[in-house]
Amino acid sequence: MPDIQFFLKRLVQDVQEQMTPIRSILDWSVLLYIVIPLMIVFPFFYRDAWENVHLYWGSDVPFIFLCGLVLLAVSGGHIRTYLWEADLIYLLQEKRLLSHLKGYGLIYSLLMAIVRILLIVFIALPVLTLIYGMEYLDILNFIIIVGAYHVTILTVKKTISKKIWKWMFTAVVFITYISIIEFLHSSVYGLIGLISLVALILVHLNLDKTNRLLLNEIRVEHEERSKYARLILKHSMEVEKTSHNYSKKPGVLFRHSGRLFKNRSRENGVLELQLKAFLRDRNYIISYAQLVGFTCFAIIIAPFWVKIIIYGSFIFFIRYWSGMISRKMLTNRFFQVAPLEKTKLVTVEAEFKKWISYPSIIVTSVIILHIYFIV
Repeated sequence: MPDIQFFLKRLVQDVQEQMTPIRSILDWSVLLYIVIPLMIVFPFFYRDAWENVHLYWGSDVPFIFLCGLVLLAVSGGHIRTYLWEADLIYLLQEKRLLSHLKGYGLIYSLLMAIVRILLIVFIALPVLTLIYGMEYLDILNFIIIVGAYHVTILTVKKTISKKIWKWMFTAVVFITYISIIEFLHSSVYGLIGLISLVALILVHLNLDKTNRLLLNEIRVEHEERSKYARLILKHSMEVEKTSHNYSKKPGVLFRHSGRLFKNRSRENGVLELQLKAFLRDRNYIISYAQLVGFTCFAIIIAPFWVKIIIYGSFIFFIRYWSGMISRKMLTNRFFQVAPLEKTKLVTVEAEFKKWISYPSIIVTSVIILHIYFIV
């Protein structure tokens, strides 16, 4: 089989494997009532953004915020090689086929990166041109530097396997490119981006000739093939997500398990149990921090009417989410052994929602008050 046909076969198999979990959630009702209406409405909103851009983006928002959003949006993905675990046995004996497969994977990954960057810049084009006054040459230079950042991140992910070092280098790269865009002229950072792109592509072409990173490439391919399935399972409330922490004592919060409430009652005991379980669970804390952080960031950069919608939606959702977490905890088998009256369970859920939602609501309220009454 020719090399290109072998690559296309792997590509088709990968697409079919990725579409399997997507079809499980995108049934006809979702397509009919959500996806298709969004596709119809988007062109009208995009045209309105060109005519009334200040309704969608605040003119007082610094350019660095938009740069950060764009860079974060292109930070995902990997350099695909379409290698399987079984290839350790067969393709290692076919070095030419292995090298060509990596080369085609690199070309395809770069083409997908170009499409993603162009799509993001296309969406942000009204803001770039009307709010920040960028000319077409400035936008071209911006696309080049964003592309250089994206390929740099892909290089970091390919060459570094340890998570802690990968996160550290990613943070350094992000800060470096943000600084370059913020403090240098567009023609200068466009030239820097072009040089970086050429150098990084040459590095990848040389890496594809060796098998030094073969195990890491196979691990990345396994993650890419299962990313949609893991994403669906991660956000499915019916699937239990346990934080694998088997230490006897928590590291920071409630290390000595002190009492939270002076008034000892059954309701307070269950509430204390829920609060400690929530604060000791890494998955809950990460989800809570992401929800509050993204909301605060959106409130800061959005126009007035969008801020109000985001703020109201956040209040509703954080209370709904915390109530859902409380009900999930109360269905634990522990409460089958030590049952609690239904009225008391409702009281515990209401109190848990207050303890979890009120701090985040206060934070978002302070941000809005600071924006409109202090600044």
